[in-house]
Amino acid sequence: MSTIAIEQGAAGASTRRRVPLIRVLVLCDQYLTSEAIRVALRHRPFELLGVGQPQRAVQPRQAARIVEDLQPQVGLLVQEMTDPSRSRDAQKILQHVESIPWLVLTGSPEGPAWGGFLAAGARAVLPMTIGLNQLADALVKVSNGVEVMAQYRRDDVVAQW
Repeated sequence: MSTIAIEQGAAGASTRRRVPLIRVLVLCDQYLTSEAIRVALRHRPFELLGVGQPQRAVQPRQAARIVEDLQPQVGLLVQEMTDPSRSRDAQKILQHVESIPWLVLTGSPEGPAWGGFLAAGARAVLPMTIGLNQLADALVKVSNGVEVMAQYRRDDVVAQW
């Protein structure tokens, strides 16, 4: 298991400890966005895994093989929900790869499309407007089975779907 050294301290005191890294598979159909997320999170307790190609080229069976090979603990799917066919393709990946919990990050407004991703198996859908700390916190929570979205919000968007 990979670890990262974390320095913490108060009032000049410094302690160093090793924290196990959470293996995160990043699927994104926009390469630059994927790279930006990976760079932004690289100093956090994550080992970020990418498939090297935009998500739209990844089919559900390929995604399942990637998950089997890389053994991530959580998946981060970055997906705009404006194109129904691309959304369906991404939802198929979530449905086919149930061995890891998924967090969906989107620039699309909260509504029925979010419910479609939750119904397909995502543990949470969050807006791209969240900060880096919130994203890191959500990835840790999702990987540990802790709820990220309030149940009433989940129920509302799934009912809209």
